[in-house]
Amino acid sequence: MPSIYIIIQARMGSTRLPGKVLREIDGLLLIDRVVKQVTETKYGSVICVATTTRGEDDVLYQHCRNSLNLLTYRGDSKDVLKRYWDCYSKIKLNECDSDLIVRVTADDPFKCPELIHACVDAMLEDDSLDYVSNITDNGYPEGLDVEVIRASALEKTCRQANSANDREHVTQYIIKNPNIFKLGSIVAPHDYSRFRLTVDHESDIEVADFLARSIPKVFSWQNIRECLETNEAFFMRTNNLHYGNLKNKRDNRYE
Repeated sequence: MPSIYIIIQARMGSTRLPGKVLREIDGLLLIDRVVKQVTETKYGSVICVATTTRGEDDVLYQHCRNSLNLLTYRGDSKDVLKRYWDCYSKIKLNECDSDLIVRVTADDPFKCPELIHACVDAMLEDDSLDYVSNITDNGYPEGLDVEVIRASALEKTCRQANSANDREHVTQYIIKNPNIFKLGSIVAPHDYSRFRLTVDHESDIEVADFLARSIPKVFSWQNIRECLETNEAFFMRTNNLHYGNLKNKRDNRYE
């Protein structure tokens, strides 16, 4: 049985919204919300925050270690792929190429445990898969992204990916090379990709606050979906403010 590691990439140095991971969403810090969500999964036994060695991330590192009592790793600020591999290598319990790494980004406060379960379960059921996600034309809002990578695939990617872009975007090389890696996907029953629930701009704080107040403290994808449908005009107004045609933006994310 492979071990499962949830690694949350986080940093203070966001270009569009600096320090966002320590901003409050309905009274709870963004990073704390992300940690809360992944802790509620049945696969959350090993959770680690992977931040950078930059001085601006000292406060985040201390918060995760001291306030959240989490494993915390510091690595390269630009080569995020290497940071992920080095983090896994540091925290892994044993040598196992079939281990699974769940990639989580710290600007997504509404990660759904059930979607993490679906992606991990798909990998556990088919050990030939290298990668499973719900992010490529799969109907889920941006911000509910889940990616699960097999350790052997992450190691190969870290060796073979050469471009700065591929090194910055951890799984981009895998997604672009289905001839090298066997990919799987989880598809939403209906298309909600027009919505975005990630935090990139000041206005996204308002959206996240609204959603957090509108759904239960322990929520499901169904709770989020019902809120989106009931308040679609509100969510789309903020989406269009920064992103226009969101579907085109997502379709071109790895070009």
